[in-house]
Amino acid sequence: MNVLIERAEEALASARKFESEVKSHVLDRVVSDGRLSGKLAETEQRLVHGTAWISTTVAALSALKAWAIQVDETEGFAGIDELVFQIGFGEYLAQLVHGVAMSQNEIVRPLELGL
Repeated sequence: MNVLIERAEEALASARKFESEVKSHVLDRVVSDGRLSGKLAETEQRLVHGTAWISTTVAALSALKAWAIQVDETEGFAGIDELVFQIGFGEYLAQLVHGVAMSQNEIVRPLELGL
């Protein structure tokens, strides 16, 4: 397997751990007496929305890695495919670290999520 894909697997594992920590933190803010509180979820809507976008970003990383594996197994992973992979994967990882865009003017950052 291509070394870029192997490194992507390591990064994806870290992204999944981050996603899990985000979900745990947000659940702590919106669960009361063991149940999801609509009122708390509404109060924390921005964090709930941000969590969804973080999960979407992690899913995109997973799909991008799956694409790279498929290309590597069928056509060989090199040239433009490698560049597309590096740019896309790197951009999504950078967003997880620095802030995921939820709209043109709304970004959720790890610090807001207690991380």
